[in-house]
Amino acid sequence: MKPITPPDPARAALTLDGRRLSYLGSGGPGHPLLALHGHFSEGRTFAPLARALFPHWRAVAPDQRGHGFSDRGPDFSREGCIADATALLTHLGLERPVVLGHSLGGVNAYQLAARHPGLVRALVIEDIGTEIDDDLSFCPSWPHRAPTRTALTEQLGDSARYPLLIHGTRSDTLTEAHAKELASRRPHTSLAQLPTGHTVHETAPDGFAATVSAFLDTLKG
Repeated sequence: MKPITPPDPARAALTLDGRRLSYLGSGGPGHPLLALHGHFSEGRTFAPLARALFPHWRAVAPDQRGHGFSDRGPDFSREGCIADATALLTHLGLERPVVLGHSLGGVNAYQLAARHPGLVRALVIEDIGTEIDDDLSFCPSWPHRAPTRTALTEQLGDSARYPLLIHGTRSDTLTEAHAKELASRRPHTSLAQLPTGHTVHETAPDGFAATVSAFLDTLKG
Protein backbone atom coordinates (compact mmCIF):
# COMPACT_ATOMS: atom_id res chain seq x y z
CA MET A 1 0.00 0.00 0.00
CA LYS A 2 1.39 3.36 -1.03
CA PRO A 3 2.09 5.59 2.00
CA ILE A 4 0.00 8.72 2.34
CA THR A 5 1.93 11.91 1.68
CA PRO A 6 1.01 14.53 4.29
CA PRO A 7 -0.17 17.79 2.70
CA ASP A 8 1.32 21.11 3.63
CA PRO A 9 -0.83 22.79 6.28
CA ALA A 10 -3.31 25.21 4.72
CA ARG A 11 -3.64 28.75 6.03
CA ALA A 12 -7.03 30.29 6.69
CA ALA A 13 -8.40 33.03 8.91
CA LEU A 14 -11.32 33.80 11.19
CA THR A 15 -12.57 37.35 11.71
CA LEU A 16 -13.29 38.23 15.34
CA ASP A 17 -14.59 41.71 16.12
CA GLY A 18 -13.02 43.04 12.95
CA ARG A 19 -9.58 41.51 13.50
CA ARG A 20 -7.91 38.59 11.79
CA LEU A 21 -7.11 35.36 13.64
CA SER A 22 -4.94 33.34 11.29
CA TYR A 23 -4.44 29.60 11.63
CA LEU A 24 -2.93 26.59 9.88
CA GLY A 25 -4.81 23.33 9.46
CA SER A 26 -3.57 19.94 8.31
CA GLY A 27 -7.05 18.88 7.16
CA GLY A 28 -8.22 15.32 6.94
CA PRO A 29 -10.73 13.27 8.92
CA GLY A 30 -8.48 12.57 11.90
CA HIS A 31 -9.06 13.33 15.56
CA PRO A 32 -8.76 17.07 16.32
CA LEU A 33 -5.62 18.51 17.91
CA LEU A 34 -5.36 22.21 18.80
CA ALA A 35 -1.70 23.29 18.98
CA LEU A 36 -0.86 26.55 20.77
CA HIS A 37 2.60 28.02 20.20
CA GLY A 38 4.83 29.82 22.65
CA HIS A 39 5.63 33.47 23.15
CA PHE A 40 7.19 35.18 20.08
CA SER A 41 6.41 32.12 17.92
CA GLU A 42 3.57 31.21 15.53
CA GLY A 43 1.42 28.29 14.46
CA ARG A 44 3.72 27.07 11.70
CA THR A 45 6.23 25.95 14.32
CA PHE A 46 4.04 22.84 14.63
CA ALA A 47 3.99 22.05 10.89
CA PRO A 48 6.46 19.12 11.25
CA LEU A 49 4.34 17.65 14.04
CA ALA A 50 1.16 18.02 11.96
CA ARG A 51 2.78 16.11 9.11
CA ALA A 52 4.02 13.39 11.47
CA LEU A 53 0.54 12.88 12.96
CA PHE A 54 -1.36 12.93 9.65
CA PRO A 55 -3.80 11.33 8.78
CA HIS A 56 -4.78 10.03 12.23
CA TRP A 57 -4.84 13.51 13.74
CA ARG A 58 -6.11 16.78 12.30
CA ALA A 59 -3.88 19.52 13.69
CA VAL A 60 -5.03 23.13 13.89
CA ALA A 61 -2.40 25.68 14.91
CA PRO A 62 -3.49 29.30 15.29
CA ASP A 63 -1.22 32.30 15.35
CA GLN A 64 -2.31 33.60 18.73
CA ARG A 65 -3.30 37.28 18.90
CA GLY A 66 -0.43 39.59 18.08
CA HIS A 67 1.69 36.75 16.64
CA GLY A 68 2.42 35.62 13.10
CA PHE A 69 -0.31 36.61 10.64
CA SER A 70 -2.89 37.38 13.33
CA ASP A 71 -3.83 40.94 14.22
CA ARG A 72 -3.23 42.44 17.62
CA GLY A 73 -6.15 42.19 19.99
CA PRO A 74 -7.47 44.97 22.21
CA ASP A 75 -5.43 43.37 24.98
CA PHE A 76 -3.28 40.33 25.66
CA SER A 77 -5.23 39.11 28.65
CA ARG A 78 -5.72 35.45 29.42
CA GLU A 79 -9.45 35.95 28.87
CA GLY A 80 -8.80 37.26 25.36
CA CYS A 81 -6.52 34.39 24.37
CA ILE A 82 -8.96 31.79 25.67
CA ALA A 83 -11.86 33.51 23.88
CA ASP A 84 -9.90 33.34 20.61
CA ALA A 85 -9.26 29.63 21.06
CA THR A 86 -12.87 28.78 21.89
CA ALA A 87 -14.11 30.87 18.95
CA LEU A 88 -11.80 28.97 16.63
CA LEU A 89 -12.98 25.60 17.93
CA THR A 90 -16.60 26.67 17.40
CA HIS A 91 -15.84 28.04 13.93
CA LEU A 92 -14.24 24.77 12.82
CA GLY A 93 -16.73 22.55 14.64
CA LEU A 94 -13.96 20.76 16.53
CA GLU A 95 -15.43 18.68 19.35
CA ARG A 96 -13.28 17.88 22.41
CA PRO A 97 -9.86 18.25 20.83
CA VAL A 98 -6.62 17.31 22.48
CA VAL A 99 -4.95 20.64 23.29
CA LEU A 100 -1.17 20.88 22.99
CA GLY A 101 0.67 23.94 24.22
CA HIS A 102 4.27 25.09 24.40
CA SER A 103 5.39 27.71 26.93
CA LEU A 104 2.84 30.57 26.64
CA GLY A 105 0.63 28.15 24.71
CA GLY A 106 0.93 25.68 27.57
CA VAL A 107 -0.31 28.30 30.03
CA ASN A 108 -3.23 29.00 27.68
CA ALA A 109 -3.90 25.27 27.37
CA TYR A 110 -4.06 24.88 31.16
CA GLN A 111 -6.47 27.81 31.35
CA LEU A 112 -8.63 26.69 28.41
CA ALA A 113 -9.15 23.33 30.12
CA ALA A 114 -9.75 24.96 33.50
CA ARG A 115 -12.38 27.37 32.21
CA HIS A 116 -14.02 25.07 29.68
CA PRO A 117 -13.45 21.48 30.88
CA GLY A 118 -16.17 20.16 28.57
CA LEU A 119 -14.27 21.36 25.50
CA VAL A 120 -10.96 19.56 26.11
CA ARG A 121 -10.31 15.83 25.80
CA ALA A 122 -6.72 15.79 27.05
CA LEU A 123 -3.68 18.04 27.44
CA VAL A 124 -0.16 17.82 26.04
CA ILE A 125 2.06 20.41 27.74
CA GLU A 126 5.54 21.17 26.44
CA ASP A 127 8.05 22.43 28.99
CA ILE A 128 5.97 24.71 31.18
CA GLY A 129 4.74 24.22 34.73
CA THR A 130 1.80 25.52 36.72
CA GLU A 131 4.05 27.47 39.07
CA ILE A 132 6.54 29.49 37.05
CA ASP A 133 9.60 31.32 38.31
CA ASP A 134 10.03 33.43 35.21
CA ASP A 135 9.10 36.78 33.67
CA LEU A 136 5.33 36.58 33.25
CA SER A 137 4.75 40.19 32.29
CA PHE A 138 3.00 39.00 29.15
CA CYS A 139 0.33 37.15 31.14
CA PRO A 140 -0.38 39.23 34.27
CA SER A 141 -3.79 37.68 34.91
CA TRP A 142 -2.36 34.17 35.48
CA PRO A 143 -1.76 34.46 39.26
CA HIS A 144 -5.25 35.85 39.81
CA ARG A 145 -6.88 32.97 37.94
CA ALA A 146 -5.02 30.09 39.59
CA PRO A 147 -2.77 31.12 42.49
CA THR A 148 -1.78 27.54 43.29
CA ARG A 149 -1.52 24.24 41.48
CA THR A 150 -4.27 22.81 43.71
CA ALA A 151 -6.69 25.52 42.61
CA LEU A 152 -5.84 24.87 38.97
CA THR A 153 -6.32 21.12 39.38
CA GLU A 154 -9.76 21.65 40.85
CA GLN A 155 -10.75 23.80 37.88
CA LEU A 156 -9.39 21.35 35.30
CA GLY A 157 -11.87 18.68 36.40
CA ASP A 158 -12.32 15.73 34.05
CA SER A 159 -10.92 17.60 31.05
CA ALA A 160 -7.36 16.64 31.98
CA ARG A 161 -7.68 13.07 33.21
CA TYR A 162 -4.84 12.03 30.91
CA PRO A 163 -2.24 14.80 30.64
CA LEU A 164 1.19 14.46 29.00
CA LEU A 165 3.98 16.72 30.21
CA ILE A 166 7.04 16.97 27.96
CA HIS A 167 10.16 18.31 29.66
CA GLY A 168 13.38 19.45 28.04
CA THR A 169 16.00 18.30 30.52
CA ARG A 170 18.22 21.31 29.69
CA SER A 171 15.37 23.79 30.03
CA ASP A 172 15.85 26.90 32.15
CA THR A 173 12.06 27.41 32.33
CA LEU A 174 10.79 24.12 33.76
CA THR A 175 12.99 22.40 36.32
CA GLU A 176 13.25 18.63 36.56
CA ALA A 177 12.04 18.75 40.15
CA HIS A 178 8.88 20.65 39.24
CA ALA A 179 8.22 18.44 36.21
CA LYS A 180 8.43 15.31 38.35
CA GLU A 181 6.28 16.91 41.05
CA LEU A 182 3.56 17.70 38.50
CA ALA A 183 3.61 14.16 37.16
CA SER A 184 3.46 12.60 40.60
CA ARG A 185 0.66 14.78 41.93
CA ARG A 186 -1.76 14.48 39.02
CA PRO A 187 -3.13 10.93 38.53
CA HIS A 188 -2.53 9.34 35.13
CA THR A 189 -0.05 12.04 34.08
CA SER A 190 2.71 10.86 31.76
CA LEU A 191 6.10 12.58 31.94
CA ALA A 192 8.41 12.44 28.92
CA GLN A 193 11.91 13.90 29.05
CA LEU A 194 14.04 14.73 26.03
CA PRO A 195 17.61 16.08 26.08
CA THR A 196 16.77 19.59 24.86
CA GLY A 197 16.19 23.08 26.11
CA HIS A 198 12.85 24.88 26.40
CA THR A 199 11.79 24.51 22.75
CA VAL A 200 11.59 20.74 22.56
CA HIS A 201 9.56 20.49 19.34
CA GLU A 202 12.13 22.49 17.36
CA THR A 203 15.30 21.01 18.86
CA ALA A 204 14.21 17.36 18.64
CA PRO A 205 11.30 17.31 16.15
CA ASP A 206 11.41 13.56 15.52
CA GLY A 207 11.58 12.65 19.19
CA PHE A 208 8.89 15.17 20.03
CA ALA A 209 6.55 13.85 17.31
CA ALA A 210 7.15 10.26 18.38
CA THR A 211 6.43 11.12 22.02
CA VAL A 212 3.21 12.98 21.19
CA SER A 213 2.09 10.28 18.76
CA ALA A 214 2.60 7.52 21.33
CA PHE A 215 0.52 9.45 23.87
CA LEU A 216 -2.26 10.18 21.37
CA ASP A 217 -2.43 6.50 20.46
CA THR A 218 -3.56 5.79 24.02
CA LEU A 219 -6.57 8.07 23.52
CA LYS A 220 -7.99 6.31 20.48
CA GLY A 221 -11.13 4.26 20.71
